[in-house]
Amino acid sequence: MKTEILHGIIRKGMIELDEQIDFPESTKVGVIIVKESYREAWNRQRDLMKQGFRMEMDRKLKRDDLYERD
Repeated sequence: MKTEILHGIIRKGMIELDEQIDFPESTKVGVIIVKESYREAWNRQRDLMKQGFRMEMDRKLKRDDLYERD
């Protein structure tokens, strides 16, 4: 199954894509509608994930640091 993300706008009940697609005529496709506000939130979260996070640890943990020993 080939997956592509395309953007567009709905005009008169039809989806008008922003770019051309390279699928043969009569190709069956599935469509997921994502409102712009959801897309903006998704992009913001994706950008945060790309930045990563710091765990405030300056040293590398050893096995003994992770588990209690008797």
